[in-house]
Amino acid sequence: MRRKALSLYLISVLALTGCGMNQTELAPQAPVESAAQSTAQTAEQAAVSNGYVNAGSAEYALIYQMPDETSTAVARGFTGDAIEIYGLQGQWYQVKLDDISGYMKAEQVTFTKPEPQQQAEVQPAEAPAADTPSAETIIVEYDAEGIAQPKSYSDYEEYDSGRNAYCSVESCYIYKSASTTGQKREADKLYKGDAVTVYGTYNGFYYIGTDSGSGYDLMGYVQTKSITMGTPPAAQDKSYSATQGYVDVAECNVRSSPSKENNNNVVETIKRGTTFTILDFDGYWYHISYNGKTGYVSYKMVSVS
Repeated sequence: MRRKALSLYLISVLALTGCGMNQTELAPQAPVESAAQSTAQTAEQAAVSNGYVNAGSAEYALIYQMPDETSTAVARGFTGDAIEIYGLQGQWYQVKLDDISGYMKAEQVTFTKPEPQQQAEVQPAEAPAADTPSAETIIVEYDAEGIAQPKSYSDYEEYDSGRNAYCSVESCYIYKSASTTGQKREADKLYKGDAVTVYGTYNGFYYIGTDSGSGYDLMGYVQTKSITMGTPPAAQDKSYSATQGYVDVAECNVRSSPSKENNNNVVETIKRGTTFTILDFDGYWYHISYNGKTGYVSYKMVSVS
């Protein structure tokens, strides 16, 4: 009776919110918590259900920081992308896509995996010639740091002069090859507003280079949905006279030296709200003292005063 009552509750809510999903689609996989428990869930707790993005005729659906279209968009979800669902708030689901949490319109969430829009337009391909290697037999070459060379991919599209772009989601990983199952770079994340140069594209990934903060050009692959072409937004104000600060992102790496060349110098990860005293600032890295320890944090991860 509990499962049946909850299914009827969710069906009623979705009907009122204009979700556009029918009962037979939703009921089998609806969350098993009560309505009060579902709406109380947060991204730090266990998901109450799994679902998928359905952007309809649009290229993608936006995930917002708050259940409000005027709030900041933190990620893009493409039709068929798997999401974790944590609760329902009015006409919004609280969701998590990869490692990014936020809110998505209920009408763009489904519990049955939809076919990506473009798949209906794809015509059967002719059989490859006998001497054409299949995707499985492509030999990928790697450089000394283990980064897949983009020209190893037969469909890689190179941008001759490179293109200015920036990270447009809260954070995203840099991979050593064009695959989310591949190895991540040691210094493995971009954060919102980080500038990159895009050198080419392959199968949903950009091959990019970005300044690590110590003059080191960090190369790798980033999912195209996390990057926006164009001039990065204005850089965060830098304060050379600040003496106090706090972490204003979900988490922040503290490093033993002012460099993001790799993660060998990460000594600790501190959470949002952690306060510290500023010892010095070089324009990119704050040298800080916190909880009886010292280290370096990127100015992009903190607020200071």
